[in-house]
Amino acid sequence: MGSQEILLVEPCSVQHIEVLLAGKLPFFETFGVTIADDYELLPHMLEFSLKGLLETNVLPRWWTHLFMLHHSRVAVGIGGYKGNPDANGVVEIGYSIAPSYQGQGLATQAARTMIERAFADQSVTLVRAHTLATETPSASVLRKVGMVRVADSNDAMEGKVWRWQVTLPHP
Repeated sequence: MGSQEILLVEPCSVQHIEVLLAGKLPFFETFGVTIADDYELLPHMLEFSLKGLLETNVLPRWWTHLFMLHHSRVAVGIGGYKGNPDANGVVEIGYSIAPSYQGQGLATQAARTMIERAFADQSVTLVRAHTLATETPSASVLRKVGMVRVADSNDAMEGKVWRWQVTLPHP
């Protein structure tokens, strides 16, 4: 991948997720987008995403997104928001990038794009993320996009995690 490749951060529709559940080849045949060879599509996560779109009031723009290289039409990751902004204007982001595409600034591009889009919505005042409670590449990504580590907490599935956030810049 060239360093100038543009990363598209595109909301997934019900159809996108249904076809992803069918596999990488059906996704390519339907949308003309290749999923990176080493990106593991996790059925339980895709099923959760599909259920969210079908059974809740979450808007696609605040849910699962596909990270795709513009020119090569290769999907290198999935991420997005963990739901609509809450009553306090808070949204949470998450992301994952295929191992062969890590270390190339793509997670930073994805996180930056999601933060910028969130703050373009006047109801959003704070963007949050969580990482494992250790110095991971994700911690570095979040620092690069202006997030600050603000708390430690325990996650039922992940154990100890760090909470990161960035607030809307004031003019």
